Amino acid sequence: MLKLSQQVSQAAISKRLADSAPFISASRNVRSLSLLKAIQLVSVILRLLPEFYVILFISLISLFKRA
Repeated sequence: MLKLSQQVSQAAISKRLADSAPFISASRNVRSLSLLKAIQLVSVILRLLPEFYVILFISLISLFKRA
């Protein structure tokens, strides 16, 4: 549901940009918006990496305890 509303708002932003500016400028703005989303996704993944390493370390310790 959230993904659908994001797509709708993205479409509304894209339409508003296309209506208010020349086509080249609008496509440039949409491209920079998707670049911003990609940067945000990478930063979230990088924030989650330490937790992943902690989980991996704990599972390795538990494997060695069983052996």
